[in-house]
Amino acid sequence: MIYTDINVDQYQPSVLETIEERNVQHYCSVWEQQKKDLLQNKINSFSLNQEAKEMFIDAIDKLKIPKTLAIQLLDLCSKNIYLIIDDSQSMATQDTELYENNNPNQLSRMEELKIRLRSIAPILSGLAKHDIKIKLLSNVNHTITFNANLLAEEKLQKFNTLIDSLKPTAQTPLIAATIQFAQDVEDKYRASRKKISSVLYVFTDGVPNDKHVGSGQTGVLGFTTALHSLEVLKTDVLAIGFSACTGDEGSIGWLTDLDNDPYIGNSINVQDDFFSEALSMYDSHGSFIPFSNYGFYIATGLLAPIVPWIDNLNEKEVLTAEELSSVSGKEITKTLHDEYVKAISELRNKQWYQYYMPWPESDIYNNFELKIVTIDGKEYRQKSASIKTKNLYNTIYNQCTIM
Repeated sequence: MIYTDINVDQYQPSVLETIEERNVQHYCSVWEQQKKDLLQNKINSFSLNQEAKEMFIDAIDKLKIPKTLAIQLLDLCSKNIYLIIDDSQSMATQDTELYENNNPNQLSRMEELKIRLRSIAPILSGLAKHDIKIKLLSNVNHTITFNANLLAEEKLQKFNTLIDSLKPTAQTPLIAATIQFAQDVEDKYRASRKKISSVLYVFTDGVPNDKHVGSGQTGVLGFTTALHSLEVLKTDVLAIGFSACTGDEGSIGWLTDLDNDPYIGNSINVQDDFFSEALSMYDSHGSFIPFSNYGFYIATGLLAPIVPWIDNLNEKEVLTAEELSSVSGKEITKTLHDEYVKAISELRNKQWYQYYMPWPESDIYNNFELKIVTIDGKEYRQKSASIKTKNLYNTIYNQCTIM
């Protein structure tokens, strides 16, 4: 998909940019202190030990995750957590548009996934009060378990060791991996007779290539049939978050159909790759939300399967003041929310003359770079040929160091 940019010579500041500047400048020490206190109180309510608390807070600080989203991340403390990691051969494909320092070669999908997992690892290691269970598609019948009784630092060490060891060598038996974990969720539910919710995060770049035993169907059809057969998806016991490891629609377009499935769609969330998700968020809500922040991407990816309104963030026409406050990490007054609603309404009515001007086709493919600083301090640049507006360009350009 090609987006057009705005002609700088003809450009006039939009309502969205004016509000963004005011939003950035708006500061309420009382409101922010209330959120910090609320976060601390909620952390204490889950009885996390000091090491786990410090690990979690250090992670959200390094990733610059808004305290309002961090508060909601604490709900993961009460969840059974499962991960399926795609280490299939296609993960070696170099199409991420991410570059490290002066290296002319793009990072592979696997290398990008490792960046993502290293950001997620300290959050899950600090919060998980139940076992964390992981399957690699290269050995789908083996489950890697980080026991609940391990210290947070021990979990993180095991997590990072696993991440370092990942190599793209396997096929994509997503059906078998998902069915096995769903059975584990079902067994736990029946054994305890308690409705302890579970969340499964699936990181993949392609189509399942194994067979659903019950129906004999393979590929996407077999996977969809398998999901339809899972009672735990229909009873709010299990939620699944798919995280795409590529922006190639030919590889992951099928996930959109799952997300919209009338039978199981409410229990499924699909998150695009970082840059595609950022563009989608901006298209929906302008620069009111911190779409260019990598930590925002990490946090919403973890939350979307268990928080319905975050699942629908880039699909909702208008956010409530409370929702907008949660994603921006700032106090949203009634006046500011009214102006947001007005601006978004104008955007929805496609009054493009206020926000968009034609940009010569020859200049669409500019040398735009997005610099990412990950949780472990490494820097990467992401080039893109899809810049939608000058507002988007300036927002990312001026915040090019992202934690």
